[in-house]
Amino acid sequence: MSETRDINKLSRDFSWWGLLIFALPSIGLNVWLGIYQMIDTAISSSLINTNALAAIDVCYPVLSIEEGIAAMLGAGACAHALLRHLY
Repeated sequence: MSETRDINKLSRDFSWWGLLIFALPSIGLNVWLGIYQMIDTAISSSLINTNALAAIDVCYPVLSIEEGIAAMLGAGACAHALLRHLY
């Protein structure tokens, strides 16, 4: 076997800066979704009525599950693209 196949590219040292740059889109997405939920709740509870607030609170778990699945698929696609690029 050649030596290039024996080298594990994932075993090299990574810096905290590289990890932060890699995780920054996910962190930004989660912050944006949290701010969106707070603004949506504040507007609907103060401008519409309490029934709208109750509807948002009932639908929020479903939206959270959808957002979690989307983030999982996005992270998996990013990892797949990175591995295809490395190998």
